[in-house]
Amino acid sequence: TVDSLAIKQWVDNNTVLQLTPKQTQIGFTYKTVDLDHPTEIQYRTKLDAEEWSPWTANNTQSLRGLEYGAHTFKMQSRNNRWQNSDPVAFEFYMDSPLHKKTWFRWTIIAIIIGFIALLTWRYIKRLKRENEAEQKRLKLENHLLSLEQKALRLQMNPHFIFNVLNGIKAMA
Repeated sequence: TVDSLAIKQWVDNNTVLQLTPKQTQIGFTYKTVDLDHPTEIQYRTKLDAEEWSPWTANNTQSLRGLEYGAHTFKMQSRNNRWQNSDPVAFEFYMDSPLHKKTWFRWTIIAIIIGFIALLTWRYIKRLKRENEAEQKRLKLENHLLSLEQKALRLQMNPHFIFNVLNGIKAMA
């Protein structure tokens, strides 16, 4: 937490206060000096592009639940003669948590896509192995069938010759 800052150091140098994702609230206390009428000072505030708040004697502002990113808090005061001061702007940046950063989301998406691609590649590789094994089995089965046909043909030839010779013998 930051307890207090010297506003001149931050405003004049255009320095931006960096807040971590855990620092989700910030409070401002401001004071304008008017020696003649110190109790009649009024203030109004503005955050980013919002409208100015109504004039009030309250010199504190607490901001909670802000969105992550860059913010500009402006404060203006006026005295009892309705003379407005120049607005004072204070810039601060609320860093987003890791899981909300764009680069982190893209990294997670890339990891998921890579994981899916790896699973797909392994599945295709397994299918190819199974197909190759099936092709080898079918080739072996085909070869066995062709050998069986040759054996049957070789058995049939002597039987055929025997039948032909018996037929010729019977005719003679």
